[in-house]
Amino acid sequence: MKRKKLVVLLLIAFSIQAVPAAGNESLQVINCSVFGNYTINSGVVTTSSNCAGSVTLPNNVTSIGYQSFKDATSLLGISIPDSVTTIQGGAFYNASSLSSVNIGNGVTMIADTAFYQARSLSTLVIGNNVSTIGVYAFSGGGASSLTNLVIPNSVKKINYGAFMGAYKLNSLSLGSGVTEIADYAFRGAGSLTSLNIPNNVTSIGKNAFEGISMVATITIGTGVKSIGDYAFYDSPSLQAFKVDSANLHYSSDAQGVLYDKDRKILIQAPSTKSNIIIPDTVTVIKDGAFQGAKSLATLVIPKTVQIPGEGLIASAKAAAELKAKQEADAKAAAELKAKQEADAKAAAELKAKQEADAKAAAELKAKQEADAKAAADKTALTKAQSELMAANVSLADAQKVNREQAARISSFEAQYKVLIESVSTLQSQVSQLNSKLLAAIAGQNVAKAKLKKICSLKPKPKGC
Repeated sequence: MKRKKLVVLLLIAFSIQAVPAAGNESLQVINCSVFGNYTINSGVVTTSSNCAGSVTLPNNVTSIGYQSFKDATSLLGISIPDSVTTIQGGAFYNASSLSSVNIGNGVTMIADTAFYQARSLSTLVIGNNVSTIGVYAFSGGGASSLTNLVIPNSVKKINYGAFMGAYKLNSLSLGSGVTEIADYAFRGAGSLTSLNIPNNVTSIGKNAFEGISMVATITIGTGVKSIGDYAFYDSPSLQAFKVDSANLHYSSDAQGVLYDKDRKILIQAPSTKSNIIIPDTVTVIKDGAFQGAKSLATLVIPKTVQIPGEGLIASAKAAAELKAKQEADAKAAAELKAKQEADAKAAAELKAKQEADAKAAAELKAKQEADAKAAADKTALTKAQSELMAANVSLADAQKVNREQAARISSFEAQYKVLIESVSTLQSQVSQLNSKLLAAIAGQNVAKAKLKKICSLKPKPKGC
């Protein structure tokens, strides 16, 4: 029974089912996957309470409200169902950990600043019905982690600064429905290596692709009618513009220079060119046309040019400055080389001195160690000699004692020999005495027997 109650409580605590608020059947509070919650009011997500983890919105949601997930810094991912039609302004403003967004096919508009400062966003799938991407929609760092971006065919307009700061973006695919790329839309997309403006695009805003520093070729389709000032400004790797010959408003030449259709206005020259000959059809050179042309050594300007513009003046000034800079750089390089050689010589001398010092130090150390060893050996030798002398004295004493003991032993041996001889003589004498004694005893016994025999006679002799 207790186990059943526990299961029921857990289901209630972690359920993603709508929980109506008291007195309001259209208000729902839904738990997030890790912690926190968000509310849905009549199909609109209104607020979130520190939503964390990944969230999949239920199918009854029709709109993500204004700043509904603002500052949800622990939100990691969100999947937006097809039931949602609008992502309102600032919906995910500063959702700084949000890395994955999947926008369903029901969404038609991503409003201004919707993902502003969502700086961890690396995976973005835009649904096939989005027609408008709002001002600064993915700006403020919101596009700074994107590496691949596919704009679906349904999108018509990419608004002001929508993907500004997408500096890691290395792949951009613009859908067949895009007609307008507004000012600053992709400013700072410094990792792009190529840029293809499809035929359907009619307008490119000013500074739209400023700072595409790694792009080598810009291909412009047939439909472009308007290119804003400085649209491709600061493109130091640019080698060529390639404009479709069917375009009615713009053109390019074999040098890769961008003009209007009649080549009366020179719009921009590739930054990497060293020699450019301006055709005699040109009357106007737009501002910034030669910006960043640091490799430009020769520029042929026809007399037809009536308005040189800041671009040409800046280019001439830049060329003069470049030449002066190159001369100064050459002088500085020569001075640097001389300094480097002097430094190398000084370094070599210092190294030789250090090596000599190191060798002398090593030799000194070796000598000190040898002296220390010699001193130690001398001390050990002196000690050994002292010990040897003491041993010799001890040996002499021992030898003297041994000699004395040997003399004593020799004396003892002589005395022993004499003693042995004396004992032997005594033993011989005792043996002789014993023999005599035995003979005396035998004579006595004979005499006693004779006496006994005489005394047995009768009459007994006198004296028995």
